[in-house]
Amino acid sequence: MFSLDRSLLPAANQFLADLDTQWRAATGLNNRADYSINYSPICPCPLMVLGLNPGGSADNFKLVDVAAGGSEYIEGYGPTSQNIGRLLQRALGVSSPEGIRTVQGSNVIWRRSPNMQSLGIRVPVAAKETAPHLARLISYIGPRAILFGGKAAYDAFLGAHKARVVTQGETILGPNGSSQAVYFGHSALSLPYLSGNVEAFIVLHPSKGLRDPAVNRLKFHFARLFAA
Repeated sequence: MFSLDRSLLPAANQFLADLDTQWRAATGLNNRADYSINYSPICPCPLMVLGLNPGGSADNFKLVDVAAGGSEYIEGYGPTSQNIGRLLQRALGVSSPEGIRTVQGSNVIWRRSPNMQSLGIRVPVAAKETAPHLARLISYIGPRAILFGGKAAYDAFLGAHKARVVTQGETILGPNGSSQAVYFGHSALSLPYLSGNVEAFIVLHPSKGLRDPAVNRLKFHFARLFAA
């Protein structure tokens, strides 16, 4: 469904190189281990995934070569990437990982940290720092839908990107330890840098595994949005 047209890679890789240069100049983060921009070969795509920030540290993370067509959701090694890949395949109804290769992936915050306590700056500040660069990436991709990995990512995005909730759809809550968490959420957002509204979906942070209510609702909406 989202297979890669490799003829698009040269232009996409030049865009990524320019974006990387601008990010480094703006932040002073010149060590590639300290940040991550995208998890998929960049190309226009109707579906994008956004987490809160890249995890791991310089000692334990592994880069996938997106410039050569690699995807964190297929070749990635971490449980979060693997869970997102499985979630996408189930929700889109594709049997082969190749069917999700160009689903776009990034984060609301590009600074890498093993956990939020070690990020070094407050989440709203880090999200605002990334916002103009992520806005360029989203504008290039032009998604019709964004899947957020966790409500924290969704909330940080709303604040940093001056997003307006046009319509608020359903929310499914479920247990997460001793508290309740959003298993699934749906809304429509207006973003200042996109001409049309984008549908937003929330699932529980993918590191915690898949939840059937979320998968089932995503199947319904993805069939509506991405039917051939």
